[in-house]
Formats: sequence, C-alpha cells, structure tokens
Amino acid sequence: MALAWVAHLVGDIHQPLHAGQLEDRGGNLTCVAWMGEPSQRISSNGKVTCSGANLHAVWDGKLLEAATGFVHPGDAPVLAQQLRPLWRRVQDAEPPLTARTSAEWRSVVERWHNEAQALITWEHIYPSNSAVGPGYRQRHYPTVRLQVLRAAVRLAAMLRQSM
Repeated sequence: MALAWVAHLVGDIHQPLHAGQLEDRGGNLTCVAWMGEPSQRISSNGKVTCSGANLHAVWDGKLLEAATGFVHPGDAPVLAQQLRPLWRRVQDAEPPLTARTSAEWRSVVERWHNEAQALITWEHIYPSNSAVGPGYRQRHYPTVRLQVLRAAVRLAAMLRQSM
C-alpha cells in the first residue's frame, strides 16, 4: 500500500496542473471543449464543476489516452514499449538522486514541483479559446510523454536508493 502511494504521489507531482492555479483548482474549473464536445461551468448543490471535460482531466489522462491508445492498466506494456526508446535520454538528463535527509528530499520534491508548475506558462497549457482538439493534443503530447518518463525515471531512482 505504501509503495502504491509513493508511486501515485510521484506521478501526481509531475502532472503540471497538480501544481496549477488555486483559483481554478488546478484546472478542475477550467471547462474545455474536448475534441469538439462542449463543456461549461455548472453549479449543483453549491458545488461548481464542468458539464463535460475540464483541463485537469485532460492532463490527468485524456491526452495520453488519445495519443497512445492507453486506456486500461492492461495496456501498460504497450505504452512502456512506446516510451522505451526515450527512457535512456530522460534518465541521462536527470541529476543523480542523492537525497538522504528530510531537508534534501524536500528540496528534490520542490524542484520537481517547480519544474511541473513552470510548464503551465512555458507550454501555454491553458488554451486561449477553451478548445482542446487534435492540434492541442499534437502540441502537448510530447510534454505529457516527457512528464510520464520523468516520473518513472525518478520513481525508479527513489526505489533503487531505498534498497
């Protein structure tokens, strides 16, 4: 159970909208037209949500699913095969993971968080017209792929270090 939580948290910190804007709850209140399906803010029982897709959900999975076909956990080997050629390049770009103290781990996690948060601005993740279609998917899939690989490489380094 603990390992599952660590893997989940390492994955989450690499998703840019998990480090997103407080005012829209990290993209959860940014309603987007996903592949032409409209979405708008609605309120029900005092809770604000989107009638369709929101930007957070797009970055949590829809972009990866649309670009790779990865939908179910059983598809993981196919996705791993697609990403394998890029693994070494991402791994080689990573500084060695040498954190030992809680202060050092905090610094590592803050670096990962800041890196993911910076992607929001650098990559123009918030669409100007609220439309998320094939062009958006094509433009942002390399970033999604890179973040998945970074999370995997960093999780592997964490696990190796803890042995």
